[in-house]
Amino acid sequence: MKSFLIFLIFFTSINATCQQTKSFATLKYDKVILYNFNPNQNITSIIQDDGKLTESITKQIVLEQSLVDALNKKLGQRGSFGGGTRSCFLPHAGIVYYLKDTAVAYLNICMDCNRIFSNIPITGKKTGQVFRGSSSYYLADDGMSNSFRTFLKLLISKITS
Repeated sequence: MKSFLIFLIFFTSINATCQQTKSFATLKYDKVILYNFNPNQNITSIIQDDGKLTESITKQIVLEQSLVDALNKKLGQRGSFGGGTRSCFLPHAGIVYYLKDTAVAYLNICMDCNRIFSNIPITGKKTGQVFRGSSSYYLADDGMSNSFRTFLKLLISKITS
């Protein structure tokens, strides 16, 4: 009986922790902006360690809610991942979710190596937590699927054309 009580307390605490985890499906935001930026070896994120946008932004566009809804759905689907990857990770696109002009979540996208990383877990794919400076981010283990790449290429074409 005592071991059952310990298990129940442990399971309840894990379940409560999992429910508090942010995801793109439950994220509170009022604006989402897609950015095109020029990365280099020292800057590989749209949001820097100090919480500010990179200074190398070349273009930006506020995404329509229907596109954000589609993106959030794709980030939660397993079928959005599973593609191959390379190791360059020099992203040229970033998506930032804002609430009252404060960044609450962001994605960095490298179409060359087919990788994406985020400051919150990507629920559609098993992600590994990686430490970067004093903060951490989540890197999708597998690359993006062809359908997810096509969707992102359409988004990115809105700011590169």
